[in-house]
Amino acid sequence: MRGDLQWHKTELAAREANGRGDRELAIQLMAQSVTEARDPSLPWHELQSALAGSALFHEHVTFDFALAVDHYRESYDLLTSSIGADARESMSFAQCMAECAAKLSGSSD
Repeated sequence: MRGDLQWHKTELAAREANGRGDRELAIQLMAQSVTEARDPSLPWHELQSALAGSALFHEHVTFDFALAVDHYRESYDLLTSSIGADARESMSFAQCMAECAAKLSGSSD
């Protein structure tokens, strides 16, 4: 169950910290959640989910588009290289990654 996984608890704590206005703690906790999700004993989709959450967080909260693009890309790579991944989800992440990359480069189209 995802709610019982440490990375997910840490991600939720990051979102709560952000909601309280503690941006630095939120950033630290989000990074920690991705590190925790890299545990090789977890299935690939846990890391993919943590990366996706981090990408969205950094794109829309911290505006660190470079980190967001990196996490979108890694998430996308996990999706496209894993058996059982949903092609529609892969395309959705490709679109998110492209839109964030455009923000990084300063263009809005």
